[in-house]
Amino acid sequence: MDENFRFIAILDEFKRQGLVKDYVMAAEALGTNKTAISDIKAGRKKLSIALLRSMKISYPKINLDWVVTGVGDMFIDEAQSTSGVEGMELFVERITTQAEEIGRLKAELAETKKHAERLAALVDTDASARVG
Repeated sequence: MDENFRFIAILDEFKRQGLVKDYVMAAEALGTNKTAISDIKAGRKKLSIALLRSMKISYPKINLDWVVTGVGDMFIDEAQSTSGVEGMELFVERITTQAEEIGRLKAELAETKKHAERLAALVDTDASARVG
């Protein structure tokens, strides 16, 4: 099953759950039209990044990994998902931690360069002492 079929499977699941009445309603929620959905279903058109983005924005519980690769479950469960402020806080925390690590690595690199320069100076001194 490719991503087009998985995309349609999600829309069919939405219909089964009563989230959308038909493909027209789904297309409106995704900012496209029924023809685009029909073309994807028939394989005449490939699923686009823009449509995936719209789908994730409109239906945040969709597991895009599953849509694209077939790995995992169709939907993300509550334990896996974070939303709104919680998600942003986790994102900021992760970025802050990474920035601190980058700072630490830059300082370590600077010390390593200084050490290498000192060693290079010693090597040059020893070499010139033996000449002559």
